[in-house]
Amino acid sequence: MKKTGFDWCKPVLEKVSDAALLLDKDVKIIFANSSFLKLTGYDGKKIVGQSVEVVCASDKECKALREDLEGAANGAASTGKIKITRKDGTVISSEITCIAMKDEKERPAGFTMILRASGEKKESTKDLVAKVRGLEEMNGALTKLIEKGEEEKSEMGDKIQSNVKELVLPYLEKLKSTGLTTEQRTYIDITETTVKNVFSAFLQKVTSKQYRFTPKEIQVATLIREGKTTKQIADIMKVTRSAIGLHRHHIRNKLGLGKAKVNLRSHLLSLQ
Repeated sequence: MKKTGFDWCKPVLEKVSDAALLLDKDVKIIFANSSFLKLTGYDGKKIVGQSVEVVCASDKECKALREDLEGAANGAASTGKIKITRKDGTVISSEITCIAMKDEKERPAGFTMILRASGEKKESTKDLVAKVRGLEEMNGALTKLIEKGEEEKSEMGDKIQSNVKELVLPYLEKLKSTGLTTEQRTYIDITETTVKNVFSAFLQKVTSKQYRFTPKEIQVATLIREGKTTKQIADIMKVTRSAIGLHRHHIRNKLGLGKAKVNLRSHLLSLQ
């Protein structure tokens, strides 16, 4: 299953008037809609994680439910009748419809279970099955579209990286051979390193929402990683050493290092 599990299915089940459960492939409850909670009196948070058999009124009913779930797993939606127990102990007869859920590779992933107290006339089972199946197909199509977009983005990144290496880095190398001052050469070295790091895992991490580095902190972190001292970084950035010290302090905190006796450069080098 995708990381979101059955999240894509929950909204449609929450809107239907019938009681509904989402079960994993081990038939443990992972979601109960408000209609189910109202019908049975169970606490939504407490029932999640329990076997669906917790609602069965007897072993006989559990056996019938298992047979319905097995039927659904073998293909079409399976319908039947079982007696379920409310939280207060009262027993009611319920019509159930079990629908097998599959992941993007068509492997069994769980079940949707619709319950309707006998005698209730609400949305037709056929319509409910169609809604769940339709949403499942839509989710599959969106997943494939996202995967295609990720592949295209990756290909574009590779092309850009190749162009940078072929069209930018050679000119920086030529600049090094010209009559540069020490300061100018330092800037060229930093520019070259920065360009090479644009596609690196390190830069992707420090620019991620996880760390929330500011542009200045990214610059300082990159220079520290390249082995520059506080004095050298201060000279390059035209600021005081205390300013760089403050940036180092913020960087350590955002990396979760705090006052731990961990070398900052070594930690930054480990971010691959």
